[in-house]
Amino acid sequence: WERRLEASGIPPRYRGASHPWAPRLAERIAAGDGLYLHGPNGTGKTTLACAAALICLRNGMGVRFAVATKLLDELREFGQDQRGLLESLAACDLLVVDDLGKEGAATPRAAEKLFDLFNDRYNSQTLAHPRPVLVTSNFPRGNVAARVSQGGAGVAIASRLKEMTEAVEMGGEDWRKSC
Repeated sequence: WERRLEASGIPPRYRGASHPWAPRLAERIAAGDGLYLHGPNGTGKTTLACAAALICLRNGMGVRFAVATKLLDELREFGQDQRGLLESLAACDLLVVDDLGKEGAATPRAAEKLFDLFNDRYNSQTLAHPRPVLVTSNFPRGNVAARVSQGGAGVAIASRLKEMTEAVEMGGEDWRKSC
């Protein structure tokens, strides 16, 4: 379990995450549904995503977690290491991409590689082997294109996400401010 948890990339802070919606989201993910959780800072998007991912991991799914800004940093220079990273993220059972849209200044090359990732998952889906994604963002799906890149890659990513995910808005106050 510890090796699988470490390999998932779920941050240590969230390895004990729980959320009342997580079991239902995990069921939907296991059925092949992708989800796009969006809303203001501090509304529990990452906690919910990680709690659902942990359930999926316990149920035998291969899970990979990536923060969008760090992922794009890794994809800016594209070599053998990045190719292996993209292949592993494209092939896992569940891909969690946290904080999509905060990268704002993605280079065209990094945005293209991010598109390749979503496109590979999109094109490799079958009824027998879905490739769900669980995305968190402060921005609605319609804003993804402008947030990721000014070029066609952002538009294409937004288009894939619209078909691959159901949008779930998470509202409320920033719980961190009340701490």
